Order: sequence, then structure tokens, then C-alpha cells
Amino acid sequence: MASQQNPLDGIADELYGWMDSEVSYYADALRGGPNGRAPFSADVSESQKHDYFSRQMFMAGPDGQVDYTKPNADGRSKLMQQLGPQKYGEVYSTVAPKQGRRPTLQPEPDGIDEE
Repeated sequence: MASQQNPLDGIADELYGWMDSEVSYYADALRGGPNGRAPFSADVSESQKHDYFSRQMFMAGPDGQVDYTKPNADGRSKLMQQLGPQKYGEVYSTVAPKQGRRPTLQPEPDGIDEE
């Protein structure tokens, strides 16, 4: 006598396959998906990131430009809570003005060759 398969075995197999594919789908999405970007992240340029973090670190003047002489205490405390001390330091070193670093100026050629 051949053993008959229970009709619920087919349902169980389909349910197992569906659950396995769903878990794989969501795990891949949380790892960044096919494009490698974190979930819920915005697609912004580096200049937009710099502008955002500059305004979080420093106050903006009346003309809308960042005033590097006026720290933004509220923005800094929010960033510290969101990023933690290490990432906060990285962001600060990126957006803070570089003091003491002046470009080396090359003398302009005057058109006269000295030989």
C-alpha cells in the first residue's frame, strides 16, 4: 500500500517557501539592498551634506551664509546625541574652518625670462 501525502503537507511546504523568501527579502533590504544604500537614507550630494552639517554646527547670518564665529549650541547638542562623540568629531573636523592653512601663492610670471 502506497502512503498518501497529507493535503496539509503541500500547504506547509508552500508556507515554508514563502516565509523563507520573505525573510531573505527583508534581510537584504536592511543590509542596503542591491544599491548598497542604508534603508530610509536620502540620496544627497556631498555639498548638501556639508551645508546641512555646517548649519547644525554654526549659526547662519542674516544673508543666509554660515557664520563660523557663532556656534549653534542646539544643533551641536542634537548632533552629539545622534552621532556619538567619535562621529561628531569627524563631522566637526570636516565642516570647521581650517585655521592656519593658507594656500601657497605662486608668484605670477611677469613675462620676462631671467637668464
